[in-house]
Amino acid sequence: MQRKNIATICCRRLVQEKPGSSRQVDVRTLAKHRLQQAFGTEIDESRITFVRHHSAHAASAFALSGFERSLVLAIDGNGDFLSGLVAVGEDMALKEIERFSQSQSLGEFYVRMICFLGNGPFDEYKVMGLGSYGNSVVYRPLLKELGEGIVNLGRTIVLGAGKVVAAGTHESLYQQCPLYQALWEPTEK
Repeated sequence: MQRKNIATICCRRLVQEKPGSSRQVDVRTLAKHRLQQAFGTEIDESRITFVRHHSAHAASAFALSGFERSLVLAIDGNGDFLSGLVAVGEDMALKEIERFSQSQSLGEFYVRMICFLGNGPFDEYKVMGLGSYGNSVVYRPLLKELGEGIVNLGRTIVLGAGKVVAAGTHESLYQQCPLYQALWEPTEK
């Protein structure tokens, strides 16, 4: 009996064939048609394989690294509800040893801070541009404390008025810290 993985289950989801269309097709069929259009050749649907987002990053990095055995770290904002993973690559295979949830994403935190400052998603460049006008000396002690806290990736640190006001897991902070709750509330733009 063949084991079903999450990719197999996900590809059974229905999507719109075209924007505004009422016709729906499963993701594998849509991928097959798009590949056939792009390459002008028949595609065997059974050869289309879906993989998890961070696993794809990790596999690509390890396969092209030239190492026979390696520790692989794949981190980005989000994908498949994760922000990253750690794996061991050996004999052209990956064994995941740690996953980081999307709530632990530094990129997600940064986007939340951008919105908290009154900007919208994709306005990161505005805050980065203004950063060059700040005085980093004022924040060095705070950044040192924050950096020491980041060593434990399971812990989130909440800053308010230039000070650490709370620390804990996403779940505990969401229940107990109003400032943290405000960062995760949807913003209107």
